[in-house]
Amino acid sequence: MRRPRLLDPGPGGIRAEMSRMGVDPCGIGIMEEKGRILLVRLDDVDLKAALILKQDMLSIGGDVALCRKAGSLEVKKTPALLVGTVAHVRKLSEKVRQQGFGLKELGGVLADLLSGLESPPSFLVSGRDLLQDGRVLVMGVLNVTPDSFFDGGRFEDPDSAVARGLRMAEEGADIIDVGGESTRPGSRPVQEDEEVRRVLPVIRGLKAGGVRNISIDTTKAFVARKAVSEGANIVNDVSGMNFDPSIRSVCAEMGASAVLMHTRGRPETMQERTDYQD
Repeated sequence: MRRPRLLDPGPGGIRAEMSRMGVDPCGIGIMEEKGRILLVRLDDVDLKAALILKQDMLSIGGDVALCRKAGSLEVKKTPALLVGTVAHVRKLSEKVRQQGFGLKELGGVLADLLSGLESPPSFLVSGRDLLQDGRVLVMGVLNVTPDSFFDGGRFEDPDSAVARGLRMAEEGADIIDVGGESTRPGSRPVQEDEEVRRVLPVIRGLKAGGVRNISIDTTKAFVARKAVSEGANIVNDVSGMNFDPSIRSVCAEMGASAVLMHTRGRPETMQERTDYQD
């Protein structure tokens, strides 16, 4: 027997390692769940629910980390960190569906989370999965603004903007992202009508030029609706749909795909909020 070796195969590597060893495929399916450790973070968990979660996870061989004050019952809510294998989390999702305090709903959420882990990544745009062949996608950024941090003012004219977008598509860009409002640090908001005036002629021109995937970079529902009606099929919202929540309904009603991005504060203030707790 050779000296034991400690392995750290990473996600997906467990299956590959067992395949190299010649393990039976059925066995791989069973043992893969036992070999992958998950850390699942929950926030603002009712204390009663948190204590039940810990008890249930301990009973099946996993564990739950809670804040110190939860053990002494000094708080009403606590963050919780589920620690266990895929099999542990699967069993937990089944156990808690028999419980109250919001745990029944949590069981369904955990099941969905596990289902997402098992599914290959996909990005559906106009009925097509852009990730189906495993390629990395390239998004060409087209700022039709006077003040964007890199190319502000270079493509304010719609004709030059369309020409630039078509060239990016010819060079291999899978998506052309059109933005009519700069989000560089310190930038000021643009009125809806002005943003629409900037982007719509460009979207029309790209559509007429044969670009299949056009993204509208906006945080405003009004602008998103106008852009999608003219040919955009992706809404790219740097606020994660938080600045104007009605943009969610626009995407749902019009069948637009969505890219959710993140910011703390607005461009005028985001440089003042760069510290994160997690």
